[in-house]
Amino acid sequence: MQVVAKVDSMRVLEMRLWARWGALLVVAGVLTLLLAGAAQSDDVKPSTGPEAPASVTVSYPTGTSGSQLLLSWTAPTSTGDTQILRYEYLSNDLVGNDDGNAETAAADDYSRRWRSLSVRLGLDCTRKCTAVVSDLRQSRAYAFKIRAITQIGAGAPSMPTAVRTTASIPSAPSQPTLTARDGTLDVAWVAPTGTSTGGLAISDYDVRWRAAGQWIEAPDTVHSTAVKYSIMGLQNCLPYSVQVRAQSPRGVSKWSSTAKGTPTGPSTASPKAPSQPTTVRGDRWLRLTWHAPATCANAPITDYDVRWRVVGAAAWVTHSDDVSPDTSADLKRSRTITNLNNSTLYEVQVRAATNSAESPWSIAITTATFIKPNKMSYIVVPHPDDEMQAWSLIEDSPDNYQVFIVMTRGEQTSYCSSPGHDAGTGEAAPDPWPTGKWTSTCEEARESSFLDFLEGMGATDDGLPTDYTYRGKKGPFGAGGITICRYDSGGCISDRTADVWTSALASVVWFNLGDGDLTKEEVTWAIKAVRDNRSLLGINSTLPNHNLIGASYWNKNYTGCFVYPHGDHRAVHEALWHSDFNVGYQAVASCESDPDVSRTEWVTYAHFDDAFDTSGSTRLGEHVVHYGWLQSGNPGYWRGDYSGQDELFHRKQGFWVRFP
Repeated sequence: MQVVAKVDSMRVLEMRLWARWGALLVVAGVLTLLLAGAAQSDDVKPSTGPEAPASVTVSYPTGTSGSQLLLSWTAPTSTGDTQILRYEYLSNDLVGNDDGNAETAAADDYSRRWRSLSVRLGLDCTRKCTAVVSDLRQSRAYAFKIRAITQIGAGAPSMPTAVRTTASIPSAPSQPTLTARDGTLDVAWVAPTGTSTGGLAISDYDVRWRAAGQWIEAPDTVHSTAVKYSIMGLQNCLPYSVQVRAQSPRGVSKWSSTAKGTPTGPSTASPKAPSQPTTVRGDRWLRLTWHAPATCANAPITDYDVRWRVVGAAAWVTHSDDVSPDTSADLKRSRTITNLNNSTLYEVQVRAATNSAESPWSIAITTATFIKPNKMSYIVVPHPDDEMQAWSLIEDSPDNYQVFIVMTRGEQTSYCSSPGHDAGTGEAAPDPWPTGKWTSTCEEARESSFLDFLEGMGATDDGLPTDYTYRGKKGPFGAGGITICRYDSGGCISDRTADVWTSALASVVWFNLGDGDLTKEEVTWAIKAVRDNRSLLGINSTLPNHNLIGASYWNKNYTGCFVYPHGDHRAVHEALWHSDFNVGYQAVASCESDPDVSRTEWVTYAHFDDAFDTSGSTRLGEHVVHYGWLQSGNPGYWRGDYSGQDELFHRKQGFWVRFP
């Protein structure tokens, strides 16, 4: 509310002196008193304020509720020879006047302050003026007066104009809260209050619910202002949606936000069956994984039972499993069954139990235990992160014993001096943290990332183990007339040894022939050293050789593919192109537009996702998790191309094949 403008007292005093007493003039040093009477001052008149605004009316602005009113009036005919600066209004709210008679508001005492009206003088107020008054109480009687303000001061106020604001529909109640019982959902909500009621008291509430399809509304047989309701006769274990709305004499509110709840069964109800288990097989063991059932019983799950049998057998073998109570539908549970027979098909089922009831058995999974490899595959890897470049020939091959021959430690990467680790993304930090190129910490970090990747991929691939055992450093192996030399930060270092890790499904033989220094002669020497010394390396020496794979994508100028002319990769290409190692066919990864490429394979979508899956900034796949520190910037990891060969790592893989 604005205070009435002060009258310019000095100007008023000046006018009065001239009008009543005349003027005192000093001319040429002579003091002359001029007396002016009323007849002599006719042309000097006092200024007066503006007249009262006329034709004041009150209405509602278009599209508004009862908390706003539109005041309209006619500008004063006479403004007292002064310019109108603004308009003010005075309102009287008759608190407690709920009889609907707005006329009685005009007689009440006006004790509030005058407030300014928002009017654009000269635009929408030359003669007919309008202004909106806001923040009024709904369903209340008001009277309004309007006056004009000029330089002289406040003009005469208009006669009171009375009106009663209308009520509006109430606001929606709060989102209800639900309490589940046997076949019942107890619904509670917070009633609209204050202006949310629309100016009138809430007279009733409506409740509706549905499991799917059409809404079902509670019978409205008795008006009630209670803020709770029990929906009975519902189906247990079936989720329902529930909404509430309010009613007043003015109308009904919108429906509230939806609440969801599921009626629970009694404590003696049986839980649902767990999900069908998935399995990973090993040497005389099966590892089961399943999801806990979505339970709606009042009794928590306290245990799981696992049973299995050889396919075709009549009897089941049952074992009670001590699994901690947890009914989260998203939480995986697991168990490993041991002392099984290899190369045997089994059926396996799981069930859940409470203290008083058991679920049905889950859908059975039929799976074989460890398939003993019957042939040998050699995979040549230039650096410890290249192996995915030939994964389509590696994955899901439990009958192939895989020997990964890693040529270098990858110790020359600049990321050993400044790791590109993105903390908080799920990306694994290098272990140990490398302290620079060509350092032992760099070599150890590359080793741990490589082994962690292989073990992670083995969790979903029956042909790969989930654990490797370090067998120590083997060698030195004879040079065979070949110069073995790597150049780190200094001169030539000749290292003819290899570190070895083994398992029942695969082995890793790791040389240190120099990142960036690898030659085709060194690649040839290393492959022969492994092929001819399997017993010394702790690798099964009785399995026949099957193939030799170069996980060493190289492309200098073929179009439509990722360009990667790395010298170490070229060394593998040259060695496997020119030398027949008598171990079966030799296949090396290349650009699909390479005219020598004769075989195209795809990595299965599931296994490619196992390696490169992400969710926003979160790393999920084994490659982006364990090798992410070897990249920086955006996105901070090596991308995988799911459809073409635009990235170094791609699902669609081309190979040239020699010596089939």
